[in-house]
Amino acid sequence: MSATLTLPLLLSLSHPVTLPVPATQTWVSDPAIAEAVVLNGRRLVLRGKREGSAFLAADGEPRKILVLSEANYAAHLRCPSAPLEWTASPPVARGLDPTTSPNLSRCGFDRVGVSVEARENFEKAFSQLENTLVRESLLEAAPEWAASGQRKLLVSSGRRAEIQRRLGERAPFYAIEESTSAQPGRTLVFEVTLFEFSRKRALALGLKWPSSARFRPAGSGLGAWSFDAAASDMIFGADFGESLGIGKVLSRPQIRTKPGEKASFQSGGEIPVKSVSQNFAETKWKSYGLLLTLEPDGKVLTGAREIALSLKIELSEPDPSMAIDGVPGMLVRKLESRFDLRTSETTVLTTLTQSRSSDGRAGLPGLSRVPVLKGLFSSSAESEQDSELWIAVKPRWESGGLL
Repeated sequence: MSATLTLPLLLSLSHPVTLPVPATQTWVSDPAIAEAVVLNGRRLVLRGKREGSAFLAADGEPRKILVLSEANYAAHLRCPSAPLEWTASPPVARGLDPTTSPNLSRCGFDRVGVSVEARENFEKAFSQLENTLVRESLLEAAPEWAASGQRKLLVSSGRRAEIQRRLGERAPFYAIEESTSAQPGRTLVFEVTLFEFSRKRALALGLKWPSSARFRPAGSGLGAWSFDAAASDMIFGADFGESLGIGKVLSRPQIRTKPGEKASFQSGGEIPVKSVSQNFAETKWKSYGLLLTLEPDGKVLTGAREIALSLKIELSEPDPSMAIDGVPGMLVRKLESRFDLRTSETTVLTTLTQSRSSDGRAGLPGLSRVPVLKGLFSSSAESEQDSELWIAVKPRWESGGLL
């Protein structure tokens, strides 16, 4: 085949390009892609060595060389006006519309890339097809973009032909790669930290008396008494105080599971519950405490960066005020939610809040009960305790993450 010096120069492993010998020295930018050989001092032959792109420097400006696959080279001869940009190998589709796939398939192109600008539209147009492959467990990793501009699919060994058939006329846009192992790692590890964050507030008013005091006679006179207490133990005036608690880590479990499989973590205890009838007596154990259940979505692919997660939290504690036949009732708080997490990133959830309040009074016995004097000879305190259960979740792939 003879050709003039145009841009680009298209060739394949079995279809070299013949050019006139240039007046100056000739070189190819990447000898691994193509080589230039002068025959009989009259012809310059460019031979492809592997698929890719390079530049030829001869008389004039450097020219682009594209070494195509045999199928793409033959398809280009059949359909020279196909809507492709010949700037790289494989060529890149100029746009995506309902006619692009069947036209390229009829021409016989086996490899076609997608430009960066068109990739978002491509994902929308082909999402239904990819989701079907995911639901049928035909893929072992989430589809991603390959350096060739094609959509890369990782499949199990021996399933390439089946995937090729399922792709149909859209096959040129996909690069199918078979996994070297029967099944990559599918284990998700959730690093969970459970901690309680509490705030305590106390307000104290009036006169704070010491915890103990002693009166004794003073001198020899009758009725003269001395009050024995350190001055620092008694504070006059008003005292307003507020203290803040800090977070306390309750547990740091690592929960392992697989997409679609449920995993649970429980911390607490059990209460025996007796059931007595005329013929038999039975004792059952009722659990209480913290129950955490995680279930990643079964459609999550190995190595995916986002994990769809179902989370269920149940916190229970015995309530003696609701006891029946000596068996306490249960205070139960539950939360169920579904959200997305990014792997190797920590997400903190504030979930369940519990409030308790109490009143306290301290003062001098006797005088602290006198209606008029109790404000002077006693102090009152109101305390409130708010506790929040916080959960930090960090998912990661234990092995086999491919993205």
